[in-house]
Amino acid sequence: MKYDDLRVVLMALQSGARLPEHQTDGRLCVQVLAGHIQLQASGRTFNLRAGGLLALDRDIRHDVMALEESACLLTIAWPRKD
Repeated sequence: MKYDDLRVVLMALQSGARLPEHQTDGRLCVQVLAGHIQLQASGRTFNLRAGGLLALDRDIRHDVMALEESACLLTIAWPRKD
């Protein structure tokens, strides 16, 4: 799903796959549907398994690593531009 101010993406990650450190201009939410990921942000490490949910404010640098084969739902919401 893709709109100017909202995006929802299903991500499938193989075990060991890594998304290098990055940031978004919008707030984001990661929900793990299956598997186990590790997300690092703001000097903290979050271990998320199936059913786990994490929200980050905009402009927070983070990276993601799949500790096992995983599926995640990523939702990004940008501020409305008037």
